Amino acid sequence: MPIYSAGADGGNRLGRPGPGKTPAIVPIESKGVKCIAVGWRHNIVIFDDGKAVCWGDNSDFQLGLSHIGEFSRPFPLDCFPDEQIAWAHCGDKSTTFLTTTGKVYTCGLSTGRRILEIQIPKPAIYVTSGCAVSVAIDVDGAIYRANAGNVSAQRWVLPDPVCDAAVGSNFVLALTTQGQVYGIDKFAMEGTGSTTTFLPVPSLQNIQVARVFAYNEHAAVITRDGRVMMCGNGESGRLGFGDTESRNRFEFLTDLDGANIIEIDMGDASTIFIGHDGSVYGCGASADGRLMCGESTDLIVPTRSMHVPGKAVFVRCGCFHSVVLTDSIRPVHPALKFFKMTGNLVAIARSILVGGKTVNTAASSLTIYDLLPGDTVKHQKYGEGKTIGVLCANIIVSFNGTMREVEPDSIQFVTRKGYSLYEGTNDTGETSAFDGGSICSLFGFKGGSVVTGPDQKPFTVLGYAHGTVWFADDTGRAFCLKEDGLKNLHSLFRDETSKYYDTPEGNLPIKEIEPFYARYNTSIYKVLGLFGSSYLAKLVNGKIKLIPQKKSIKLQSNTQFKELDRVFVESLKENGTVLGCLSEKIIFLSDKGLVSNGKPVIIANKECTLIARFCGEGKRTVNGVEYDVSIEAERSYPYLPSDIILSKEDDSIYTVIGRKDEKLWIQKSDNGEVHPFLNEKVILLRRHFRTGHYAYPFVTKEDVLPLAKVAIAAMAGLGVLPGNEIIIEDRNYIVCGIANHCLWLCDVETQTFAGIAKQSFNLKESIKIVKDLSDNINLLMVSN
Repeated sequence: MPIYSAGADGGNRLGRPGPGKTPAIVPIESKGVKCIAVGWRHNIVIFDDGKAVCWGDNSDFQLGLSHIGEFSRPFPLDCFPDEQIAWAHCGDKSTTFLTTTGKVYTCGLSTGRRILEIQIPKPAIYVTSGCAVSVAIDVDGAIYRANAGNVSAQRWVLPDPVCDAAVGSNFVLALTTQGQVYGIDKFAMEGTGSTTTFLPVPSLQNIQVARVFAYNEHAAVITRDGRVMMCGNGESGRLGFGDTESRNRFEFLTDLDGANIIEIDMGDASTIFIGHDGSVYGCGASADGRLMCGESTDLIVPTRSMHVPGKAVFVRCGCFHSVVLTDSIRPVHPALKFFKMTGNLVAIARSILVGGKTVNTAASSLTIYDLLPGDTVKHQKYGEGKTIGVLCANIIVSFNGTMREVEPDSIQFVTRKGYSLYEGTNDTGETSAFDGGSICSLFGFKGGSVVTGPDQKPFTVLGYAHGTVWFADDTGRAFCLKEDGLKNLHSLFRDETSKYYDTPEGNLPIKEIEPFYARYNTSIYKVLGLFGSSYLAKLVNGKIKLIPQKKSIKLQSNTQFKELDRVFVESLKENGTVLGCLSEKIIFLSDKGLVSNGKPVIIANKECTLIARFCGEGKRTVNGVEYDVSIEAERSYPYLPSDIILSKEDDSIYTVIGRKDEKLWIQKSDNGEVHPFLNEKVILLRRHFRTGHYAYPFVTKEDVLPLAKVAIAAMAGLGVLPGNEIIIEDRNYIVCGIANHCLWLCDVETQTFAGIAKQSFNLKESIKIVKDLSDNINLLMVSN
C-alpha cells in the first residue's frame, strides 16, 4: 500500500530522498490511511486510529509542532494530545484540522505559532481550506468560512444540507445533498462580479454533481453520471482542454469521458485525476514531475501516468508537488459518508447511452432517491416501468421498452425483486417503509429478525432504505447508523444464531456451505460460505476475502479429475494441465502446447494419470505406494508435487512426488529411486503451478542472475521450458526463467548469464531444443 510523492523537492516536501521528477515511495506505513493533506511544502497523513504523521516545512507553524523547521522524513504529529484527528486539509502555509469530537482547529502563517479553535456552534463533519481561509460543514449541513487567523466563522444555510466544499484563492464552492453547486465570490456570478452569499453556479444549475474540487484559480466537478467539468485559469494547460485558455463557465472535459474519474486534486498550475481502475491522469505544469508523469513540457490534455505502480485510490496536491495513495482502501469523504452520499461518488459507476446521453446505471446512482436499478415504479402518465439509472437530475425509466427521462417526484416505488415490506416509525412519528428482503440480505441481515444491539438490548431488523440497513428498538422507533460500513453494522448488531468469521470487511455472519473451488478474475479460491451475494473464499496462500457470486466460476470436475489437475497422458507421452472436464473425459493442454501456443485436446479419463492436484485432495500411486499429491497439503514444504528440482549434493534431477508419513517424497529422474526429501541443498528448475504464494528464485545470487520465475505459465508463447537446453545461432544455452521481462539463459560454453527481451524472442527463427532437461544443468549451481 505505498504512498508516492513527486514534484519539486525543495523544503523536504517529498518526504524521501532522491529527485522528484519521477514518483517514488515515501517511507511510511500506509495501512489504514483515512486522509492525506498536502500544502505548499508540508504534508500530513492521518490513520484510522486517529494518529497522524507529517513531513516537510514547519517554519510557519503549518504543522502545529513546536519544532520550527523542516522534517525530511515522516514524523509523528502529536500536537493534539487530548484529541484524535478525523480529517485535515492544508492551505499553502496553513492546516485546518477536524477532530473526532467535531471540533475545528487551524494553525499556520497567520496564527502566531498557536493552534486556534474556530468557534462553530455545532459539531463539524468536514473541513477544507484555501490559501487564507478555512471552511467547515456541520452536522446540519450548514457551511462556515473563517479567514486566516480568525476564530470566528461566518455561517450560511443553503436550501439543502451541504455535503462537500472546495476552496480557491477567491471563491468557495458548496455542494448540497441534492447535487446542486453554489458559489460565493468569483463563482457566484462566474467571473462577472462578487457576492456575500452563496448562489447557484449558473453553468451547473441543470447538472447533478457528485463532488467539487478547487485550488487557487481553477476548479473541477465530477457529475453524478461520472463526467468531469472544469473552469477557471487555463495557464499551462491545467484545465486539460488542449489549450491554455481560461474558462469562466464550467465545461465538460470530454477527453476523460469513459475514464470514470473518482478523485481529483489540483496544484498551483496542475490537475491530477484518479480513475476507478486506479489509473492516474495529469494535465498542466509538468517540468518538475508534479503530475506523476515524469519530467515533461506542460501537458495540455489529461495524460495517463506510466510511473505509478499499482492501483491509485487517492491524491492530494500542493503548489508544486503531489502525493498519491495506492493499493489501499480508498479514504472516505466524512461529510458524504455522514449524509449517506457515498454512493454518488461514481466509484463504481457504469453507464449506457440513451439518446446520445450518458446514463449512470450503477446501483449507487439511485440510492439518493431510495431506489435501485430494476425497481418497478409507477408514473401517472406512463404507467409501470423499470428504473434504469440517472441522467443529471432525472431518472431514466423503461416503460414497455421505451426509455423515458422523468423527474424523481413523478414516480412512485411499487416493488423490486425479492422485496419484503417492513414498516417503522421515524423521529418525526411518520411511518416509513423498509425492504427486509433480498436487498437487506446483501448486508447480512434479514428483515423481521431480532439481533442483539448496543447494551445487549434486542433490536428488530426493519430492512434496507436510503442506502443502508435500519433497525427498530423496543419502542418501535426506526434508526440507522451514520457509520454504516459492514464492519460497524456487524460489530454493533449481532445475530446470535449465526456463525461469525473474520473477513477484511469485519467479523461477519457467514452461512456455511459445502466447500468448492471457484475462479474469480485470475485467481483460484476455495469457497467456504455465503454472505449476501458474496462468497467467503480463501486463496491458496490462506488469505480470506469476499468475492461476488455472479462473477465467480465454479471449477469443473468429473469422476476422476478436476480442473487444474496436473496429469500424464499415456497415449501422448506428455505431461500437462486439465483445462476442463467432461463426462469421463478431460480437456488437456500439454506443457509444450502451453509454451508454443498449442491447442488443447480432449482425452479419455482412462488414458490419464494424476500427478498433482491444485484444488482439493488427490492421491497418486508410485511403485505401489500411495502419496498425497494435493498442493494444499504441501504448505509446510518449500516445494510442490510435480516440481522439478536439482540437488547440489549429487548433481541429480528429482521430481517431487507428494507427501506420506508427514514427509515430502522425491523421485530421482535417471533411475526412478524414491526417497524422502531431507532439506538437501537444491534449486528449483521448473514449477508447473502458478501461484502467487509459491514464488521461489531460480538461483539466489542476484549479482549473477536476477530472481527468476520458473513457473511454466510465465513461459507461455516462448516455446521453451525452464531447464531446456537450446541452440541459438550455433551456441548452446540452458533456459533459466523469466525476470525483468526477459528470458534468462546460461551460456554453456562461457557459463555466463544473459537476458533476452521476451518480445524479441522468436521461436521459429531463433532456436532449436536439444534436450528437455539439459545434461549441463549443473552449470546452474551458482555458489552463494
